[in-house]
Amino acid sequence: MLLERCAELRPDLILSSGDMIIDKAETDFDGVLQLFSELSRLAPTYLVNGNHESKLRKFPAVYHEYISKLRHSGIFLMNNRTELFVHGRDRIRISGLELPLRTYRKLRKPSFSCEEIEERIGQSVTGEKEYHILLCHNPVFAERYVEWGADLSLCGHFHGGVMRLKGNMVALSPYGTPLPRYGYGAFCKGEQAVIVSSGLGDHAIPVRIRNPKELVALDLLPLY
Repeated sequence: MLLERCAELRPDLILSSGDMIIDKAETDFDGVLQLFSELSRLAPTYLVNGNHESKLRKFPAVYHEYISKLRHSGIFLMNNRTELFVHGRDRIRISGLELPLRTYRKLRKPSFSCEEIEERIGQSVTGEKEYHILLCHNPVFAERYVEWGADLSLCGHFHGGVMRLKGNMVALSPYGTPLPRYGYGAFCKGEQAVIVSSGLGDHAIPVRIRNPKELVALDLLPLY
């Protein structure tokens, strides 16, 4: 069903901000590998680690097997790196930011600066000739992504919340945070945007109230 819908959309790019697996030694990732293999045949597919992939590093053999097979599936793994995508006259920089695990601690408000982003993936390259997309799993630092210079930041992590209120405001994140500012939706500052998806998967507590799963389709229109 997912592959059929993606094929119907005829995408130029497929982008994922992570958490495609769970961080357990007995993780079965054959389904994910098959999915990305099929997606990469539809369009160039870019992926960055979410917190679950990063946590899987505590099982080095499992993690390296997953990463190795993931690369062989044909996708671009974007952990703290940047690729240039050219489509006709359009030049798009795609960066992936893998955040340290300390930024995912529950019931805390961790800090993360633009300087730390630059340490991982360098400075943002923006302007009239190039468009810069940032893949980063955690939306808590949305303001830092904008400050860093991303034209478009794509995030997930909160699964759209346990429950959403009127106006798509998230009442409670799966991590116990009430009314998270960047829990779900599209947020704009001038010509820059941050989009936080509710995703297709469930949290450990699979509760979704007024919060359907979603596949996000975006149209980027040239200025010329």
